[in-house]
Amino acid sequence: MTARTQPLARSYDSSGRQARAAEGRRRILAAAHDLFVARGYARTTMTDIAAAAGVSAPTVYAAGTKAALLKSCVDVALAGDAEPVAILHRPLAQWVYDTDDPREVLSRYAVMMGELGARAAPIYDVVVRAADSDPGIAELLADLERQRLRASTILAEAIAARSGLPAGRTVAEVRDTVWVCNAPELYVTLTRKRRWSKRRYVDWSRNTLLQLVLAPPA
Repeated sequence: MTARTQPLARSYDSSGRQARAAEGRRRILAAAHDLFVARGYARTTMTDIAAAAGVSAPTVYAAGTKAALLKSCVDVALAGDAEPVAILHRPLAQWVYDTDDPREVLSRYAVMMGELGARAAPIYDVVVRAADSDPGIAELLADLERQRLRASTILAEAIAARSGLPAGRTVAEVRDTVWVCNAPELYVTLTRKRRWSKRRYVDWSRNTLLQLVLAPPA
């Protein structure tokens, strides 16, 4: 009597399910982003987001609170995608620092300011407007400001390391100068209220940074 051959157990492939979940989250965040920018944070409901994304309301609630969705929208806008890779480690930022010329570093940084401003300034503006009435959003704004100050510090230290600081100008002063010039609110003001193009904003940012960082102080 021979033993019956047992069929091999099939391994479970979850890739399709994960892909559908990722696509659903992408649609939710895209819908939330557009509604937040168009209507503001307070006037956007989770039901609105569900309808715009083409999913059920429970699916949206399972993706996080409204404040968490806003934070995710900002993160995706700044990074350009939902991959968990810090901006400093992305190709654009690496290109900025891949030169020993301090003038070129600042010029490239102005380009990055334009790219990040175009993507993230509108949703960042939503955070700024909502922060006064929502403590959770106020904390999100404070965290974003700390991140921007850290990025400005990295740039200032990079210029100093390349011997780009003129006598009398400090890393702290350059850090604060870059922090102000790179304010998302400034991008919104110039592109929306003054109707500047992104290219004009980048040119202005480049010239301003070169003057205020590398020119000897008066």
